Amino acid sequence: MKTCIAGLAVCALASAAFGASLPVTGAAPISGGTYVVKRVVLEYDPASLTDKQAAAALLARIDQAAQTACSSTHQPVSEQMTARIDRCRTQAIADAVRNADSPELTAASAH
Repeated sequence: MKTCIAGLAVCALASAAFGASLPVTGAAPISGGTYVVKRVVLEYDPASLTDKQAAAALLARIDQAAQTACSSTHQPVSEQMTARIDRCRTQAIADAVRNADSPELTAASAH
């Protein structure tokens, strides 16, 4: 998984090689009931999403990015914190799938 953190120019160059960028954004919970917004940018080729296998592969990458975006460095992780992380991950995946605007990816995420 590639992330774009070095700057917009680098992200733009990476995106050109793949065809599209898909941000996966999460509000990761930290101590005191506050959140920090994290974004992981995936590069992918929308034209490659022509079958279930390709959509499933991208969905797995989205899931991994959502785990990264929603992870908390707060230790120990309480049940309440775990629930917040799970909600963040679920929302980040749903948002990324919707933003990709791919029927194949939408179908893969419904399973």
